[in-house]
Amino acid sequence: MPNARVLRVLLRKIYNEAQNRSPLCGPVDDAYVYVEPLHLPVALRAGTLKSFQGTRVRYSTDGIQPSIGEYHSEIVALRRLAASPEINRLNHVKQLSTTYLSTALGGAHSRLEHTLGAFDSAIRLLEVANDYMRTHASSVELYAINRKSIVRAALVLAFFHDAYHAPFGHVLDPLCSILLPFTETTRIDNAARYKDFVLMLSTINGDSTLPEEESMVLPLLRRVFSDESELKSVAEWCVAFLDCYRRGYVELPDDFRSIAFVFDILWSAADHDRLDYVCRDESHLLVFDAPSYSVTEIAKHCECREDPASGEVRLVFGGTSGEYVERMLLRRHRLYNLVYESRYKAPYDEMILHSAAFLLEDHDLLTRSFDSSFGLEFVRLSDLDFIRLITEVGDSSPRSFVARLLLRDVLNNAPFWAAYHRDIDNSEIPTIAERYAVLRPQVQSRVNDVVSKSRAGLGFRPSVQATQSFYDSLRKLLEAPVRVTYSGQLPPQLMGNPQLGSQGEVTIEIENLEGESLFWVLALFGPHMQYRLHLERAVWSHVRQYWSGYNAWELNLEDTLCRTSWAEYSDSDKAVKGAELRTTLRSLPLTLIFMSRMVPSPGLLLKDYTSERKALSISSDNELEELTITPQDVLNNYWISVFRPPSMDASVDKVIVDYMENHLLPYGWLEEWVAVNADPRKASF
Repeated sequence: MPNARVLRVLLRKIYNEAQNRSPLCGPVDDAYVYVEPLHLPVALRAGTLKSFQGTRVRYSTDGIQPSIGEYHSEIVALRRLAASPEINRLNHVKQLSTTYLSTALGGAHSRLEHTLGAFDSAIRLLEVANDYMRTHASSVELYAINRKSIVRAALVLAFFHDAYHAPFGHVLDPLCSILLPFTETTRIDNAARYKDFVLMLSTINGDSTLPEEESMVLPLLRRVFSDESELKSVAEWCVAFLDCYRRGYVELPDDFRSIAFVFDILWSAADHDRLDYVCRDESHLLVFDAPSYSVTEIAKHCECREDPASGEVRLVFGGTSGEYVERMLLRRHRLYNLVYESRYKAPYDEMILHSAAFLLEDHDLLTRSFDSSFGLEFVRLSDLDFIRLITEVGDSSPRSFVARLLLRDVLNNAPFWAAYHRDIDNSEIPTIAERYAVLRPQVQSRVNDVVSKSRAGLGFRPSVQATQSFYDSLRKLLEAPVRVTYSGQLPPQLMGNPQLGSQGEVTIEIENLEGESLFWVLALFGPHMQYRLHLERAVWSHVRQYWSGYNAWELNLEDTLCRTSWAEYSDSDKAVKGAELRTTLRSLPLTLIFMSRMVPSPGLLLKDYTSERKALSISSDNELEELTITPQDVLNNYWISVFRPPSMDASVDKVIVDYMENHLLPYGWLEEWVAVNADPRKASF
């Protein structure tokens, strides 16, 4: 029987062997030699591409490599880390995961290319902020004393911003709570980065019980900062910035207000990450006629300003740079619609995600708690390493074999088909979100009460009448109007929609039951794989009941899965594998019905960026609220799809649609939510 120890040994073996993968240039005298890439515009139009003369990474979008005079040595040393195996891994991780298979052939560029380009963008913006702060440092004591450590920390965070992406990028994010437990974020890269930087600081301070090599970033930064006290200061500022970012920086600490520009550069609507990837992706994908902006031009026309009211020093984009930023946000919105969250890309992503989930489940890692060191090892795999991991354990059990077949189907370009697809109209999201914010704590409290009684061993087994009464009370709660009181100005998205009462009170009534149910399904089941698998298995069970009723479930599973995946086996092996798979699918809670990731788009409306703390600043003569949004730029924010194997009989689509619309969405999701939280041995829910 597979176990976690076996998987962990194989994981470490694959990772260690990957360290010997040829980097940009090999190690010489224990120091990585880095050859500057040839500076060419990224993804020039077909027919105009030049030979790269053996260059392996191309990242500069305008042929200019920026620097900051007094920090030139640190910038060069950080760039050289791109030749280290830990960072060069990103050269084997696709920036856009399965886009090159599903949506656009040009979407095969690497995260290393983007990492170096985004680092250049951060340098340009930091140069603007540094010039401003040097002339105003006398009035800002914090910056005057810690200026070098602050800039160095910002450079480090900018360079390592994508260093912790798991294989296939954000595809595996729903596994975050499993791979990296006890985290507050649903993104693997953010959780892994925070844990690794905290581990680095603990190791420097002598507080860590783990060996030093467990931290990926510490040995790399020791190549950049030879002075231990200098390294400690940079590490402290990095963790301080990450702590503030992790809390959402809705309200910056007083000490940080004078350096708010750091957050604008690293984490904002127009940060170094977005400024690079939107331009880079649209160039590779050829989605638009021409690149929408130049990062160099944006940096030339942006500036730092101090807000007299808050005392925050913010990065401001005005004039030409403001126009470029507006164009970038529009293009980004369209890229989410056409590429990043495309309904055609979703089945590929889901097959990879479920392949990983089945592998972890097969080794008893999906439900039991374990330390985060396993997760940190897992996310250091490249796309190729992940494929090897799935392949090498693919025959260890029937469940792992299904994981292998799913991955093979992705690589063979044989995705699952969408049997169901629904979304919520963009205009309805604000009111639904407000209702959800009020009702979620109340529903959670009632469910927790039932769960606590069942897990306390009190023999709490409610009768059928009591169960029905419980669900009726929850439905009445969800269907009732909610009242929200605002002490300040009413949010713009609610103006003119609900009725405004006295003293800023707003009454929000349910307007779209299906849309609101989709929102709840998204929020409750989407971010965490354990919950989503529970919901998928409920649909799968319904499909199996339908098939058994027609005695059609005996169809060959070679046809249900992808036939091409069976080509490597002999006829006798096929018979054995088929029997094992049939047994597995009948006895284990395994599903071949997948739901979409249900990930929201980057924002409700572009103007809402100005109402968030993490928003960029726009000059008064170029307000973002005035930006015109055309219908093709608007993405329906929340959607849910259900996918099935392509060879499954098409009549199953009707079964799935019937289950979703007649059971799940009319509050059937509520019963599943209680079931997945309660212990089935103690409660009847």
